[in-house]
Amino acid sequence: MVLFLLTLIINSFVLVGWGKYLHRLDAFTVDKKNEYRLATLIIMGGVPSVIITLFFNQFWGTAIYNLTGYYRGDNTFISHFLLTGLVEEFSKFLVFIILTSPFKTIKEPRDGMLQAASIAMGFALTENIIYSLQYGIYVLLIRSIITIIGHVTYAVIWGYAWGSVGYINGGKTKTLGLLYTFIALIAAAMFHGASNFLLSSHFLLLALLSDILAIALFFIIYQAVKVNSPYRSFRLQEYRNAIPTLQTGLKKYPESYVMNKKLGIFYIYAQKYRVAEKYLLKARKLRFHNTESKFYCGAAIYLEGKTSEGLRLMNRAITAMPDERILRIVSSLKKVISSEPEREELLSRFNKNRMQFMDDAPLLYKRRSRRQISTSYTSAPRSLNRRSSIYKKDIKTNLEVNKPLLNITTKAKNRFDRKIKKRKRNVEPFDNRGNWEKLFKENPRPVILKPYYLKKGQSVVVRSGKSKK
Repeated sequence: MVLFLLTLIINSFVLVGWGKYLHRLDAFTVDKKNEYRLATLIIMGGVPSVIITLFFNQFWGTAIYNLTGYYRGDNTFISHFLLTGLVEEFSKFLVFIILTSPFKTIKEPRDGMLQAASIAMGFALTENIIYSLQYGIYVLLIRSIITIIGHVTYAVIWGYAWGSVGYINGGKTKTLGLLYTFIALIAAAMFHGASNFLLSSHFLLLALLSDILAIALFFIIYQAVKVNSPYRSFRLQEYRNAIPTLQTGLKKYPESYVMNKKLGIFYIYAQKYRVAEKYLLKARKLRFHNTESKFYCGAAIYLEGKTSEGLRLMNRAITAMPDERILRIVSSLKKVISSEPEREELLSRFNKNRMQFMDDAPLLYKRRSRRQISTSYTSAPRSLNRRSSIYKKDIKTNLEVNKPLLNITTKAKNRFDRKIKKRKRNVEPFDNRGNWEKLFKENPRPVILKPYYLKKGQSVVVRSGKSKK
């Protein structure tokens, strides 16, 4: 019983460590809707792959005996190369196909690689538990370090092949692709057999060297996948390479918000505004409340020639944004629009139109949810959050604001006026119609707040300073 508990504890630590590491290798699981896919494959892939391995060991072992005249264990070379390596890799691959193909979880080659590694990890952990119960806890400690690395690397070979074939063919695996995957599967089985043969022949140094080579192979494959991934970060100047890569990725996974938004931005930079509008509208449909895609979509519509519609959409987007983010997205738009005359015209019209729009913005955002309104506080430092005593004392009671901009009841207005008269501080009223760049030049670290009594989209900038007498 104690041995069994120790086995479970050690395997749990190994499982959590490797699972977190594999999860960190892909930062776009939310966009792919694969948040918990790797953990699910580790848990669900281990036991079925071991059961299939035990079944095929009997079937394939009999076939090997009929062909060669050797039973399992009579010849170590045949036993490891033609039996153990081949059967175990084929079993993992079969479970991998069963658990991934019906759900279409492979959106790019990196997904095939990491999900195959997760199946292999589950197989290795289940196998380690069986071996430790038979041979003791010492075997488990060694196998937890050595065998998991090997199993993961062998699975990465055929996982990368399967993911690449499905990705290149737009999700359709053709005969040549299946042949390519079969060759990768045989290569993984030979690597597996060689490692087992070296361990069973007591060539420990060579076995350790094979594990080091396996780790190097893992990172080589991962870097190749990362470079060719449609989710990689492209510079704007690389739009000629970025556009075909993103189009290939969208053939496999057309519901990707990230790829649609990126492709729309690159088409703006390439001055193909109608195509950019198409992809940015698709991104807006996928995440309707995302303000960034709405802002770029408005810019594409404006540059296409629909000026009033584009400006209206851009202004709607920034009204729902935190204040610091407005500066960031406007500065990024300057880089995205490659044509200087069009850039200057858009920004000048945008700044002029914003003043008129902000008067009507509260009417457009009357039905914002409580959660969206709470994002107004994100630009304030943590020391000035809604619940802090500093916020309650210095912000709610001691603000000198532009009263015509307020939308409060008469009773609340009178109470607010009485509190302001008690103590006045060096506070300057400000709203979204001002010049943001000038504000941040004059105030290196302004505090931007949106208290409950302001209309939607209006802000108050609080300067630190001594009280006015």
